[in-house]
Amino acid sequence: MSKETDEDNRSQLSFWFGSCCNNLFQRSKTSPSEHIHSSLIDKNQKNSRFVSQAGKQIVTRDSNFDGLLHDPLEENITSILHTNENTIPWEDYKELMRITSPFHITVETLTHVMTAMEKHCQMGLDPSTKTDSDLKMLPTYVTNLPTKNEYGEILALDIGGTNFRTLLVKLNPNTESEVISEAHIVPDSKKILGNDLFEFIVDVLKQFMIRNQLDLNLEYVLGFTFSFACEQIALNKGKFLTPSKGWILSDLIGQDVVEKLQRVIYQKQLKVKITALINDTVGTLMACAYHEPTCRVGVILGTGTNACYFEDINKIHTIKDRSVLSSEATDMIINTEWGALGEKGCLDMLITDFDREIDRMSNNPGVHIFEKLISGMYMGRLAAEVLAALINQGIILKIQRDHKQSYRYYAPFHALYMLQTSHISEIELDTGRTFANTRNVLKKLGLEYATNADCAIISYTCRLISRLEITMNS
Repeated sequence: MSKETDEDNRSQLSFWFGSCCNNLFQRSKTSPSEHIHSSLIDKNQKNSRFVSQAGKQIVTRDSNFDGLLHDPLEENITSILHTNENTIPWEDYKELMRITSPFHITVETLTHVMTAMEKHCQMGLDPSTKTDSDLKMLPTYVTNLPTKNEYGEILALDIGGTNFRTLLVKLNPNTESEVISEAHIVPDSKKILGNDLFEFIVDVLKQFMIRNQLDLNLEYVLGFTFSFACEQIALNKGKFLTPSKGWILSDLIGQDVVEKLQRVIYQKQLKVKITALINDTVGTLMACAYHEPTCRVGVILGTGTNACYFEDINKIHTIKDRSVLSSEATDMIINTEWGALGEKGCLDMLITDFDREIDRMSNNPGVHIFEKLISGMYMGRLAAEVLAALINQGIILKIQRDHKQSYRYYAPFHALYMLQTSHISEIELDTGRTFANTRNVLKKLGLEYATNADCAIISYTCRLISRLEITMNS
């Protein structure tokens, strides 16, 4: 992705997206409707179906079955449904395929997302088109990589999606760096206001310094990693733009977060000076570059999602004050804030009714659309929405009550809405056909009486959604 190899005809960003495109999964190109049709087993195919003792048509797996898409990972996911142990009524199978069809990613979908991403990135670098871009493409004023000649003790605060960390980093050119880190839970993180947040973290910082026997009479420098969008005008100045990851922080919008935090630090009588404000994605890039100097891209895949990359400084036309830059600066890290992609409608083709419900119930409806599609914060809720639809259609978690095939619903919908992203990770660890992890997750939710077919469908659905989000991130 270096400037030297691509300077003649495109930006480093274009090269990045082009490289990604060249590494897409090569699969058959099917529309969602074609996908459903192709996924159904040929009725004339020998042994593709058999009739159970109850007279119900049953879908099973046979050696000639051709997977939903020609991709080994998806083939493996789909195979969960097609074994003799996991018999699924034919009509239920067709309805399952209909409900889950939007989550089968195609190469066209990925190409559309990448084309939209590149287009909005380029617009965000130009003042004349910036307002039309979903992406903020924020200059970070970080123009150099670590040299490994850095020396001294440095404090750091890292405020992320669900918690924050206090760190003491000891740098020495002659030895490996030493990092002392403590994680802390922010109380009522989704409701807390900015001033209360800063009061809390400075109190924690002071106790951290005492525990690590730092002399409070000495002055220390601090790097502030703030995982929310800020418009920077210098390395240590940044105006808070918009919250994400479900946070509110309404009193911080439009404020210089460094100035606000520094004021609280001085009020608490700590001799700590904030010298740098960075996004967590930028921090990821820099931390990697400390050990691997060729690193030029940083990506966060967690509670939220974001990416940053080094751009040719001459192609960044949104830098407001170039006088603060070194005359030797040739590149600068751009914070894309790519979680906002889709706010103006470019991802509408991907949005399902499930996604719309998640957006409607969120703290920030209508914004951070891409983040809601792919980040860990929303994966559990998305799976819950889909599984609730399967219950509503009588496909899973039904108990046979009599010989007339009438059913009562065992699982209340609210139990499924306790499903977390961590539960999906646990379900994905199942390797056999007993679905021990899936059953364990259901038991935690109070859903103990699941059949093998129920577990197969739940495992299939969770894996499908997880794979979709992983592929979209790639």
